[in-house]
Amino acid sequence: MSAVTNEHASFLNTFYRNSEASNLLRPPQRLRRIAHESVQPTYDYAVFWQDALTDALANNRTLTDDGKWDHSPNQLECPKVYIYNLSSRFQDVDAHKIANRQYVFGSAEEGWNSTLWQTIQHHIGVILHHRLQLPGNCYATEDPAQADLFFVPLLLKSKKASDWVRKCQQLEGKSIDDLLAELTFLNESTACQHFFVFPKGHYSSDHCKSWFYDPLPIFNHSLRLAYSHVPGKAEDEDLMYFRERSKTPQIDALHHPHLTSVPYPSNLHHWGTGEIPQNSSVAYNSTIPWDEVNHANGTETNDTMTWHESNQADRISPNLTMPWDETNHADRTVLMSFVGRFDHGDVPVRQQIQKQCQGIYQDPSICSVPSDIQRRSSLPSQGILIKGKSIFCLEPAGDSPWRKSISDSITFGCIPVLFHEMTDDVAPWHWGHWKKQGRVLVDRQAFVEGRIDLYRLLSTIPPQLQTLMQQTLSRFARQFQYSLTDDPGRDGIHTILEGLRNEMLESKRQGLCRFFEKDEMPGPS
Repeated sequence: MSAVTNEHASFLNTFYRNSEASNLLRPPQRLRRIAHESVQPTYDYAVFWQDALTDALANNRTLTDDGKWDHSPNQLECPKVYIYNLSSRFQDVDAHKIANRQYVFGSAEEGWNSTLWQTIQHHIGVILHHRLQLPGNCYATEDPAQADLFFVPLLLKSKKASDWVRKCQQLEGKSIDDLLAELTFLNESTACQHFFVFPKGHYSSDHCKSWFYDPLPIFNHSLRLAYSHVPGKAEDEDLMYFRERSKTPQIDALHHPHLTSVPYPSNLHHWGTGEIPQNSSVAYNSTIPWDEVNHANGTETNDTMTWHESNQADRISPNLTMPWDETNHADRTVLMSFVGRFDHGDVPVRQQIQKQCQGIYQDPSICSVPSDIQRRSSLPSQGILIKGKSIFCLEPAGDSPWRKSISDSITFGCIPVLFHEMTDDVAPWHWGHWKKQGRVLVDRQAFVEGRIDLYRLLSTIPPQLQTLMQQTLSRFARQFQYSLTDDPGRDGIHTILEGLRNEMLESKRQGLCRFFEKDEMPGPS
């Protein structure tokens, strides 16, 4: 266990004795009795929160001056990206669809000031391509000599696993030679600057040989993005259901070199700092769900106005508030919620959630769970609005330890509750520097064994820590989502491109690819 200072211990002891704690956090007598009778009383909740508070305060990047987004306009640099225009046999989403916001982000839905969309969860590559094609964006360049990175938009269309097998098998042999012929600026010196996006978990790419899985030597130092990474805890027995997909870390690292996981797209998309599109209904000085004002009540703000052609040159106000403003973040009306099914993924954890929420608490203000959720690639946003009313969002592992719901929880300002370190390891560029102060990591084994009661755990979070976590989400949620327009220095697209550039520079520092001055860039190979 982490060491706890006398000051922290005194604070926690005072909290647990304090009769003035929030009514939502104070257990009713009935629930105290039920929890005591139904869960083995062997877990030390006070020590859990002492350790969590200590780690969060030691890691604090929200209330100090070293936050990630303290850029001035003069300091901000946009990584420059050259985009290959591949032929149709390699680029399976045509240019018209890439330019179509509704195809890319899904259908717009009511609520949250036109920031809510029914986004297909496998569209990260399409979203990235769309954003890099927007007129006037600060990243794309048509001059390869100016490029920090080279984007290979290969097979970005959302596909079932069986379609991925078929498509990738078609790329073997001569097709790979033809692909190489189209990558006119790829050579041993620039390979570190080239990157691929695989819009699923990396474990589904086993048939995508030569470029993503078991790459050719020329691609060995190229960069790879997927929704999952090489798990550092693959030997854990408690996720045996996933072992067939993830081999040992050492083997996976060889099969998928230079692989980094990125967040699934959430259903919430900030408008960014780009131009407001013609006739878009968007609130000007309104809020969206992760702002702290909405930690108070989780209610929607529908105060919108329509932007007409005369407003084409207008940009989103820098003072636009998101539903994460500090004013009322203590009053969310639901303690915890879960959006998902109980019959797949990490079933032991999900069934324990079902047992406690439906069998013990039987109170939707304490734990809200769905009556029926269908498995599909995109979820109607009405099904996730409960996150905007919840303090905590339960995030057990799904078909893999990583799930889209985490992105939705963070962007709704809901503190994610994780149950495995493999889930906690996802998306290191996007929350690696602040996650200790923005999520709760539950001991999975103790929970499955019935030694942790979620109500007793979550209702006793120190107010100081809850406030810090909500302030952290308020500050950093924007970088966990992909904005609709250019959003340099602020959103998840910028985080991805900045991470790729840093990874490329590190590879070059290690001598994996030679550094080139801009005027030394070789011509087509």
